[in-house]
Amino acid sequence: MSEAERIAKLNDEFRRTGQGEFVVSTQGVAALPEEDQTEIFQKVRLFDIFNEDNDPYGVRDC
Repeated sequence: MSEAERIAKLNDEFRRTGQGEFVVSTQGVAALPEEDQTEIFQKVRLFDIFNEDNDPYGVRDC
């Protein structure tokens, strides 16, 4: 497994579960109603449409 593949796997696991690290958001997101924050984080957890435009290094980070 390449280094990029290893990092991508770890990033995928963290994005889906939120376990193992800590989540950081902007003040703008933190100022939103809780319902909106929940929806945003759910969309991040489910995102899996990575390509060369949004993931040029192949590590699937956000």
